[in-house]
Amino acid sequence: MLSGFDTQDDGLGSSMSKLPFSSLLSLLLSVALATTLHAKSQEDIAVKQVKASLKGKVLTLRHIYSDDSLIFDDQFKLVKGGTPGRWTLDGLVKIQKVSLKGRKYVIEGKRIHQKYDPKDKQLGRYRSTRMITVELPTSSADGRPVDLRLFMQNVFLKTGELYPDDLPPYWKPYLTCVRDNHPDCNDPNNDWYTRGYPPMVKREQGMTYPLPTHREEPEYTEDARKAKLNGMIIFLAAIDKEGNLHSLELIRPLGLGLDESAAEKLSQWKYSPATQDGQPVDVRLNIEIHFYLR
Repeated sequence: MLSGFDTQDDGLGSSMSKLPFSSLLSLLLSVALATTLHAKSQEDIAVKQVKASLKGKVLTLRHIYSDDSLIFDDQFKLVKGGTPGRWTLDGLVKIQKVSLKGRKYVIEGKRIHQKYDPKDKQLGRYRSTRMITVELPTSSADGRPVDLRLFMQNVFLKTGELYPDDLPPYWKPYLTCVRDNHPDCNDPNNDWYTRGYPPMVKREQGMTYPLPTHREEPEYTEDARKAKLNGMIIFLAAIDKEGNLHSLELIRPLGLGLDESAAEKLSQWKYSPATQDGQPVDVRLNIEIHFYLR
């Protein structure tokens, strides 16, 4: 009798216990190899299916990361990368390659930048040379296979989903307006943007205009500088009775990360409040941020 092996029927047949050790070992190795080959076959099928359905398509990341390499574990948890990115620089990826490398699934793509087109009055795609690589294991520590298609649904938006989970709130009204084909998404006076806002500030008798008392100037992104992008961003904002700026929304973007650069600095601005007959009042107003390379 072989020490350490149960001689009872183990599902492979009671005759297995009568095999010589070398034959038993060979059989076990054959079973292990067959299992490995089956798993490899399943992984190949998953890669082919994802590649066939997504290669060449532009997908939206569920979380906007600026890293060029993202590595996930078998639970789809990010273990490398995670630096917050900017919507018009880091939100979109064109899938170029899906492959197996050892015990890893590897998805490779090209970043798709976005730049405002004054003619079409919306964001258009802009060329980029930046690449992104996404990796995850093909199986968990206990040998369970990782579902590549489920992973893709967790990392990229599905059809019908509009916003990344961490998209800044000031982007949402504009993107929704464009999606719904509103007549003019660049007009801050239309009713799309005025719901819940205080009255638009007007230079009327007895009213003073809010003036900035503290400003932080936004900086060019490297991509915008390389593209020599010039132009104006328009925000709709509310200034309260204390001179605080809030409820910031984009009316006209510029792209290539400049909108985020402007919004980050605007959040630090302070104002003298508007007044009506000497009393501070809440108002809304347009704020224009100009970017011009000298």
